[in-house]
Amino acid sequence: MTEVIFGIQNEEKDAIWELREFIAVSEIVNSCLNIKLEMGESVTYGDYFSTTPDDEIVYLHTNELIDDEELLEQDFPEYAYLLYINEAENNPEYLAAIEARPDVFVKLRTTEV
Repeated sequence: MTEVIFGIQNEEKDAIWELREFIAVSEIVNSCLNIKLEMGESVTYGDYFSTTPDDEIVYLHTNELIDDEELLEQDFPEYAYLLYINEAENNPEYLAAIEARPDVFVKLRTTEV
């Protein structure tokens, strides 16, 4: 399985996030991928958006952990929002749509899981 992570910057280009902005980013993802992300909440990770709670092919998260205030992706402190595409090899249309918007999304890492 291949996981691809894209970063989305806020206006300040730091990892500080706002709920209003987070929701706006989810709407951009919905529009690009022609899907409907659902908002969820995790005790460890806080608010997130995913395709469905059980099927996390597309997963949008803030770059912060709730409990210890550390960044989820510490190598990328300039990104407030992270878009994960899991099973990327089975969803090439998602990758193509996101990569077509370099003004919003920056590919950070591709990992074989």
